[in-house]
Amino acid sequence: MAIKVLPATFSQDADRLKRFEAEARAAGVLNHPNITAVYDFGAVNGSPYIVTELLEGAALNAAGAVAFGPARVTPDGKTIIAGYGRILSTLYRVTDLR
Repeated sequence: MAIKVLPATFSQDADRLKRFEAEARAAGVLNHPNITAVYDFGAVNGSPYIVTELLEGAALNAAGAVAFGPARVTPDGKTIIAGYGRILSTLYRVTDLR
């Protein structure tokens, strides 16, 4: 499992908290190979969290795949970006159904 926690400074921002919760709800109802499964989300002592499946593999910032400054995209990065495009497309379709 992987646990994503919204930092306390961000959880005080109503807009960021709303987006974090929306992310958990949206990912929780989707079943797609490019989206991690969401097992649980909530808050403990005012700290919001999302529990997802743990994906094996290299970190996105490994080997210069993600860099600050001018963008550098590796071949794997292009695959990841294409996957995000499919995810966004699926999210928009699910949102339109509601």
